[in-house]
Amino acid sequence: MDIRKLTDNLSVAPQIFAHELETVQLAGFKSLICNRPDGEGNDQPNFSELEAAAAARGMAMRYLPAVSRKVTDAEGAQFGALLAELPSPVLAFCRTGMRSTTMWALSQAGQQPLPDILARATQAGYDLKGVVRRLVHGGKTPVDTADATHEVVIVGGGSAGIAAAASLLARSPGLDIAIIEPADTHDYQPGWTLVGAGVFDAPSTARSMASVLPQGVHWIKAAVAALEPEHNAVVLEGCRVVKYKQLIVCPMAGGAGADAKYDGYGSCPLTVERGKIVLAEGTDGGKLAPRFPQWLIDGTQPSALAWYLKERVLPPLYGQAMLKGREWLARPEMVG
Repeated sequence: MDIRKLTDNLSVAPQIFAHELETVQLAGFKSLICNRPDGEGNDQPNFSELEAAAAARGMAMRYLPAVSRKVTDAEGAQFGALLAELPSPVLAFCRTGMRSTTMWALSQAGQQPLPDILARATQAGYDLKGVVRRLVHGGKTPVDTADATHEVVIVGGGSAGIAAAASLLARSPGLDIAIIEPADTHDYQPGWTLVGAGVFDAPSTARSMASVLPQGVHWIKAAVAALEPEHNAVVLEGCRVVKYKQLIVCPMAGGAGADAKYDGYGSCPLTVERGKIVLAEGTDGGKLAPRFPQWLIDGTQPSALAWYLKERVLPPLYGQAMLKGREWLARPEMVG
């Protein structure tokens, strides 16, 4: 166990396990704060398991999870409130201790001199240069001044984000569009069904992100830390700020960081034997929603034609139509 002291009342550490709580208690800690979301790693215990083990020892424990490299200003403030509430000394932990250290630093901005905050973090082995700008401004990211400004900013370089950019450029060539996406590669996920079937190999379903972005689109290779719609701003990791006139948010599932409802069509093709798949089409609520005439393809039964579509038709359609903004099967409409 690697416990690192920040102050007399707070230390941080990488992931803590239930069998280590005896050692934590013997070291004098009275409370713990978990800053790692459940399910982030295959080897980590759930918070409820740790909380029960801590309670059995008479130790208080709180759950304040944060996404890696995306600690928010609000989470920093909440961390400070927990420190004021919990019996000390407190041990905070995440995967490496970095998120816990960042939250502490944000909670202390404006209360302690910046050099002292940075020095304590450095002595503990954590480099906070990525949040210095926020610390200087009292633990909040200043959004009045932008590092970049674009007419349209799209969060997410998946098929939805790329297709949206291509569609907009088809209507308005020269439109200033930026896509924010940290990944180096773009995956053809529909092809993964046939990777398991041995038809495609995994590397063939990946292409470099630069090769699939529409010409003229600016690629901002970074993760989003926060959205500030009231200021028409996106805050990136490292506290960089990108401003926009119009924002399109289409990250991968689970990446939006807010409640959302998808009421549309989805398909989860099931390979049941070589040469046949079941399309398994449905709505988000689990209701069957076949799109093909049953006489052509019965989406509830194994189909050789569905296999052919997946193997031969859809890959080029995806690359040459969908990602190019071709709207052969759908038309956008104004709502609201």
